[in-house]
Amino acid sequence: MTPPAVARFLRNLEQRSSKAASAIEVSTHVRSLNLNCREFRRNAPTAEPQPSPGFVPDTPLPFRSLIPLPEIISEVRGVGPKSKTVQSAWHEFIGRVGNELFILNEAPVEDICSAGAPLVAEAIDRMRHGKVITEAGYDGEHGTVRVFQTDELPGRPNNISAV
Repeated sequence: MTPPAVARFLRNLEQRSSKAASAIEVSTHVRSLNLNCREFRRNAPTAEPQPSPGFVPDTPLPFRSLIPLPEIISEVRGVGPKSKTVQSAWHEFIGRVGNELFILNEAPVEDICSAGAPLVAEAIDRMRHGKVITEAGYDGEHGTVRVFQTDELPGRPNNISAV
């Protein structure tokens, strides 16, 4: 890709094809183009400086960390998040309460509980308040995020059978 100034120069040479340009004229013109490019780069605006690590702006944008609903249901049920059991329960749950983002962010816990899933309601309430259990990953293993301690779900009761 040729810079615009070089392209203009070449067009001018073609237009002056009736008069042959000497090698000295060409090299002088190319040198002046190079000097102009260097000067442009020197005077070009620079990017904004990067903030230092750990920097927190005065007014940070709010954010929420969410756990996908299938992962919450799978933790309560004790099966994988892609299992047929979780997928069918997820579809029923969405049909009864609303879309997934509404359920995770705004739906009243009482509505979730009345949909037949008290443990899922408890899990969503804990997630909203940041009371989750995180385990860091290691050696190429992904970390995990859970809502309940292992002893809080003995036998993993099937308490969302209505969902």
